[in-house]
Amino acid sequence: MEVETMQIAQPKPKPRKKIIIILLSLLLTLAVISFGGLYLYSRDTGLILEGVEVGTVNLSNLTPSDARQKLETHITPILDQPIEFQIQAQTLEIVKLPLRDLGLSYDLDKIVQLAYQQGRDENIVQKALRKYRAQKGTSLIFPLDSHWDKEQLQKTLETAFSSYNMPLKDATFKITPDNRMEIEKETSGQEVNLDSLISKVESLDPLQPTPIKVPIRVLDQPQVTAAQLEGMKITGLVARYSSQFDPSNVERTENVRLAAKALDGVILTPGGEFSFNQTVGERTASAGYKEALIIVDDEFVPGLGGGICQVSSTLYNAAVLAKLNIVERHPHSLEITYVPPGQDATVAYPYLDLKFRNNTSGLLLIRSTIQGKTLTFDLYGRA
Repeated sequence: MEVETMQIAQPKPKPRKKIIIILLSLLLTLAVISFGGLYLYSRDTGLILEGVEVGTVNLSNLTPSDARQKLETHITPILDQPIEFQIQAQTLEIVKLPLRDLGLSYDLDKIVQLAYQQGRDENIVQKALRKYRAQKGTSLIFPLDSHWDKEQLQKTLETAFSSYNMPLKDATFKITPDNRMEIEKETSGQEVNLDSLISKVESLDPLQPTPIKVPIRVLDQPQVTAAQLEGMKITGLVARYSSQFDPSNVERTENVRLAAKALDGVILTPGGEFSFNQTVGERTASAGYKEALIIVDDEFVPGLGGGICQVSSTLYNAAVLAKLNIVERHPHSLEITYVPPGQDATVAYPYLDLKFRNNTSGLLLIRSTIQGKTLTFDLYGRA
């Protein structure tokens, strides 16, 4: 009897599963190819990314060294261009200073480093997209940032405009050799407002600079004007008085000369008070004064500065003739011969003084002269 063998049929693979496997294989292959393509497309070539610009300078596909050189070529004429400063003096004056001298600079190493780093911290896809956009005309633009060296800026401006600073000056006068009074007009002070000027320069657009008006600050007005001095102007001689001395008495003559010299040229303002002791000072040997006869306890005895009282007495008589207000005056205890009785004025530092006040409306000039044996005081004022 034959036994019939039965075989179980194996199921055939479904066509759909094969398709899926094939598709997955294809996708994997495409992914590998695409990734490789993206890698090659966006690989780091050591060059600045396509589409990177600084200001108006395109740095695409340049090495950092070439990019720096290109930027330096671009900014050199910017730094060398002169800025026009307008300042009002007697007329409108123009001062031109290059930006380089004003302290403008660019940190090119920092700028190039920033440009070079663009895209290098991104993933492959981001790099590829950025490169694609750049090729389509989309740029990555950075400003060309500049920096001001404030110390250099201030120093340059101070040097350039110091001549326009004018100190406040009161009106003055001088007495000519013939005792006339010449008046020099006052000047209103001014100075360049340096802080404001620095701010104007720092806010300047180096790529499109415009003229800058230099700000001037007016100082306070003078305290003494030419008009005021004109109202007090010395116009002539108002009083003169002379006395005689013995030139053979050398020590006494030297004392008279020293004191008279100290008084020559003294000027009193209206209402001003004159003090003989303050003007002449202490009569000492170090100041050149000699021993000559003086009055002490109603006696003539040798003493330092003998003869000084002839100077004070002569000046006193001139002040009386000028009708000045006598504030302090002391007579001698003994009769003297160089002025009439009752017209003398003794002085002894610092106790006895001769003082008078300029009670006129004008300036008062004291002039002393010695000619031969004659001591003369002239008082000049509003004659």
